[in-house]
Amino acid sequence: MPIEKGFPHINSKEQLLEELMCSLGDQVLYTALSYVKNYQVAEDIAQEVFVKVYQKLDEFRGESSIKTWVIRITINHSKDYLRSWYYRKTLLSNKIGLFAKGTEETPEFEYILKEESDALTKGLFSLPLKFREVLFLYFYEELTLKEISEVLNQNISTTKSRFYKAKDLLNKIYEEREKLVWK
Repeated sequence: MPIEKGFPHINSKEQLLEELMCSLGDQVLYTALSYVKNYQVAEDIAQEVFVKVYQKLDEFRGESSIKTWVIRITINHSKDYLRSWYYRKTLLSNKIGLFAKGTEETPEFEYILKEESDALTKGLFSLPLKFREVLFLYFYEELTLKEISEVLNQNISTTKSRFYKAKDLLNKIYEEREKLVWK
C-alpha cells in the first residue's frame, strides 16, 4: 500500500515522518513509558522508534493502520530494552542499592509517581506487563481489541481474556486502596 494513499498532502518521507511525529509522538512516548517506567528511557525509545519508522517506511505493507504499525514498533523496542543486558544490569544495581539504602523505590520511580499522581496510572503500572499493555493500548491509545490483538500479535480471544482480567485486577487494587483509606 503506498503511504501517499493515507496522506495525500505529503510529498516526501521527511514530511511523513514529521507528520507521524506530531500526531503519534505522545502516544509512542507513553506507550514506551508504560513498559519501561522511566521517562528518560522512554524518550530515548521514542527517538529510536521514529528513526526505525523512517528507515522502514518503504517496507510498510498497509496490512494495518500506520498508527498500529508504529505502536507495534514501539512495543517491540520497549520489550527489547527490557530484555537487554544494560537494563538487567541496571535493575540489579538498583536492587542492590535499594537493599543497602533500605528503601523500595528508585528516585526515578518516585518522580514518575509524583508527576503522575493519577490513581489510574499508578494502578496500571502495578499490573503485570501482559495485562498493563492491553489496558494501556485500549484506554490511552484508544485501539480496539482487534487492533490490540494485531499489535501484540496474539489471538483476539487472548486479548479479550487479558483485557477483562486486567480490569478485574485494577478493580481489586482500588478496592484495597479504599479499605486502607477508610481504616
